Amino acid sequence: MKINNNDFFSIEHLPVDTDNVYPLSSVQAFWDENRHQMTETLIMSNSGKLSKRSGGKIQKEEINIPQEVYNSLSDAARKSATNIETLLFVAHCKVVSLLSGQSTIATGMGIETQRSSVEHQIDMGNHAQFLPLAITLGPLETWNDIALRVHEKIGMIKELKTLITSDLKDINRLFDVNFAYVEHDFKNELLSEDNDESNSLTVKFHSNSTISSFNDIKCLIQYRDDQITKDQVIALGYYYSRILESIGKDLLTIHTNSNWLTINDEKLLSEWNNLTIKEFPLKNNLLQLFEEQAQRTPNQIASINKNESLTYQELNERSNQLARYLRNLGVGPEFLVGICMKRSNLMLIGLLGILKAGGGYVPLDPNYPKERLHHMLDDANVEMILTDNLLSEQLSFDGRKIIKLDVEWPIIASFECTNLECQTISSNVAYLVFTSGSTGLPKAAVIEHGSVIELMYWAKDEFGLETLSGVLASSSICFDMSIFELYVPLSWGGTVIIVDDILQVRNTEGREKISLLSTVPSALCTLAELGWVPDNTRAALLAGEPLSRQVTTRIFNSTKLEKIWNAYGLSEDTTYTTVSLIKRELEGPITIGKPIANRQLYVLDEYQREVPIGVMGELYVAGNGLARAYINRPELTADRFLLKIFNDNKKVRMYRTGDLVRYRSDGTLEYIARKDHQIKLRGHRIELGEIEITLGAHKAVEQCVVVCRTEGEDKRLIAYVVIKEGNINVSPHQLKEYLSGNLPEWMIPAMIVWLEKLPTTSHGKLDRKALPAPERCSWPVATN
Repeated sequence: MKINNNDFFSIEHLPVDTDNVYPLSSVQAFWDENRHQMTETLIMSNSGKLSKRSGGKIQKEEINIPQEVYNSLSDAARKSATNIETLLFVAHCKVVSLLSGQSTIATGMGIETQRSSVEHQIDMGNHAQFLPLAITLGPLETWNDIALRVHEKIGMIKELKTLITSDLKDINRLFDVNFAYVEHDFKNELLSEDNDESNSLTVKFHSNSTISSFNDIKCLIQYRDDQITKDQVIALGYYYSRILESIGKDLLTIHTNSNWLTINDEKLLSEWNNLTIKEFPLKNNLLQLFEEQAQRTPNQIASINKNESLTYQELNERSNQLARYLRNLGVGPEFLVGICMKRSNLMLIGLLGILKAGGGYVPLDPNYPKERLHHMLDDANVEMILTDNLLSEQLSFDGRKIIKLDVEWPIIASFECTNLECQTISSNVAYLVFTSGSTGLPKAAVIEHGSVIELMYWAKDEFGLETLSGVLASSSICFDMSIFELYVPLSWGGTVIIVDDILQVRNTEGREKISLLSTVPSALCTLAELGWVPDNTRAALLAGEPLSRQVTTRIFNSTKLEKIWNAYGLSEDTTYTTVSLIKRELEGPITIGKPIANRQLYVLDEYQREVPIGVMGELYVAGNGLARAYINRPELTADRFLLKIFNDNKKVRMYRTGDLVRYRSDGTLEYIARKDHQIKLRGHRIELGEIEITLGAHKAVEQCVVVCRTEGEDKRLIAYVVIKEGNINVSPHQLKEYLSGNLPEWMIPAMIVWLEKLPTTSHGKLDRKALPAPERCSWPVATN
């Protein structure tokens, strides 16, 4: 846990004749540093984060440490001028670091009370005698390096316990995991196995070395069974054994140089990735499936928008005419065409026409600010744009070839309507998708035809033709969920029902045809509570936001839905990466599921080594869905798309997601958090840094920070600003107007809050957790 105040401890002045090993000033300095290093440490549990108080029972598991390991540790302790306790604690720190994915960890250190020194005892009553200790493991440190640092810290923490005068009844709130080392003659409530105030996990090492010629160590792991499973505890014992063996074998081993996977871990992780491999028919253009469907069912309704519907034949022929028109203008493979249109059947014809011509499209949302649209066009070197007469006047796409489809259609309609000869290959660009960028500007991933084709085949196998027979298309074409909503149903004979907004489903034409709702969880929740989900709709595909059991229960209770698919996806991985199916009658935790066809997942630590099952790490994605690159961003591409060489010399191209996850024992993936300040809000991926850079460029803003605050199921962006001297007349409304001219609507903070200064940590860094609730802040009154 993070300590934000000094309320837990006070240190008294020692008598002049004290024989303390460390001067009081050194102990005080140590405690201050230790306190500031305390950080939240997350380790594996059934429900995610460990909690201090729960209804679970305390269980125990004993792990035997072989005598030869004890002997090697004894030798290592002598060589390092430390002791057994220090080396055991080093192993403990490494295990906690391994399980949490953090190099700085917080743990409780068990302290032996000297009963003969009554005046300096810690009066803990029934509370365990543990003091918090923070340890950082450097990436290039050897076991010996860590042992020497830890040995001194243990000495300091033992000295500290004689100086504490405050009541420590709340001390267990500072850490989740305890460590204790006990020799045979130490009998203290520290080891009480029935102590119901115990933290969720306590690891106790017991040595009988002082009473027997047979030297050994026993490890007792005490845990709450609603927080950690017995299988996970057995795995813990394995990690302790392996790490202690490594320490005893060679103190000069760098602690990051070893692989801690069990044989079973290696077997399962390999099997899970191999299970996703599928062979699909080869296609060179994602619309070949649509063209084949148009031949099979020419009179089937392909798309509905408001009062207009198009059959497969009509949609295919009109997009063929546009494709020939575009080819005459030079559009072909690797030629990028912008498309900025309101949601309609004509927009769909525009998308299909670009793809049939062999080009790739760059989606442009007409609701975006002009400056952002022009940056996107410049970034992708787009010289041709499909739009309509009204939007072309509003957005001023000067200097580029503008094709107004509504004006030019009489000419376009004169072209032949038969299918064109395919000029693309599967590795040609199909579209770009822009996402928020931490540098203040959006970035675009290049997606190829082959990747989309694989998505089409996977979707058919996963959902079935009945579920895909009518798909609501409510997502902006700038949002990658639109790829699924438009092209999947058109590939397999379904109908696309196009609406401007998900809330229009209540009265839209074709409502009765909707078999699958594709949207974000918060939107479906709203529809369900309003009673607007069509009675005949039986399935939903949700993505773009974390999904909880509470939300799915509310949805099932308010609708006739029978199935909900929870999808996790990336723009850089062609929309979807993993999926889990949630049925009305099923219970249990909500996960992001398993990888879709031809996706391979790797959960790696900060040194890019695979972590054991159940251990948190960063998700890396490989497979046939990966984007080619970020267009015109070679440095960013090199940073996020990596070529990883594994121990078997297998080379794998993978994408570093920045998402923290862990594998569950059944092969499903549990999403935990982001590593950075990127968030997802109503399905949109937002880099908070992009908003901060834009807001910070305003002439009146001295400093700013943007956070996402969550209240129940509701999320909202809050901006905190420090105003430059002499600019107090600027208002939150003016700052929002400024942002609206540079950012899309979904990136505008719900509130802009004035602060005299931004809160900082003791090291001078921004302390986001100390930002006040916006309701407690008021904008200063301007004075003349």
